[in-house]
Amino acid sequence: MRRRLVSLLLLVACAGPAFAQQPAAPDRFDYYLLSLSWVPAYCQDAAHRGPECDRGLGVALHGLWPQYENGGWPEFCRRVDAVPAPLVERELAFMPNRGLVEHEWEKHGACTAYDAQTYFDAADRAYSMLRFPPALAAPREELAIAARDLRTQIIAANRGLRPDMVALNCAGTQALHEIRVCLAKTLAWRTCGANVGDDCPDMLVIQALRGGGN
Repeated sequence: MRRRLVSLLLLVACAGPAFAQQPAAPDRFDYYLLSLSWVPAYCQDAAHRGPECDRGLGVALHGLWPQYENGGWPEFCRRVDAVPAPLVERELAFMPNRGLVEHEWEKHGACTAYDAQTYFDAADRAYSMLRFPPALAAPREELAIAARDLRTQIIAANRGLRPDMVALNCAGTQALHEIRVCLAKTLAWRTCGANVGDDCPDMLVIQALRGGGN
């Protein structure tokens, strides 16, 4: 089940324009894309439900992704050691499961100049500084909302955030799957580069939480 959820997250990560991604020298990128998953959307299909789907997760950290200004991103830039077990355990407070923690380090963290500890420290800090609006607090029923209204709520909750710094991803469906925020290497908000944009309909659905709640 854990592998299935990771695989579905990867499909969403790849949604949008196709680019020929390839390794690059570590730290040779322009900015970060902070990817935040709405976990109930992934757990909606019974085939993708694992133990993490009963944790009551709402917005979870998917990853902190190096990006190029003109579109695309580097990946798997160097061979890296496995994420230390204590660090994996810590990341489960932010991320759905161990498989995703390991994948994000190998694919995206490897393209920074950081070790695993520093990379996940940065990812956790980026996640923690974002404030979530009422629509994403703890919905116990499915919520239909205009994409523009959800974006407005996210921006209003985060001082200095602008519309060109946020993208909503629905993975080709009507349901919200990801919130993506563009960050400078310093982790300050910044304008997104090319080919980072919404793929949600005008009206989208926020799936209700399952399990214990945030």
